[in-house]
Amino acid sequence: MIAVDSLAVLIEDAATGSDDVTEEVIHARIGEVLTKKPRLKRNILLCEKLGLSVSEFLKTGLGIRPTSSA
Repeated sequence: MIAVDSLAVLIEDAATGSDDVTEEVIHARIGEVLTKKPRLKRNILLCEKLGLSVSEFLKTGLGIRPTSSA
């Protein structure tokens, strides 16, 4: 539960300040934060290990539109 909460907070922080945030932008912002906060990185990796895909979480959990695959 803590790992998922960390992921949600991190994604919400990354999405702040922009009306048109794509999955690609969120992933880039998450990468920047994770280099500075190893505890959050461990939590994100734990989410993935438990089967919670960060991409799926972005699409379903927060309603952030996915990057176009065109």
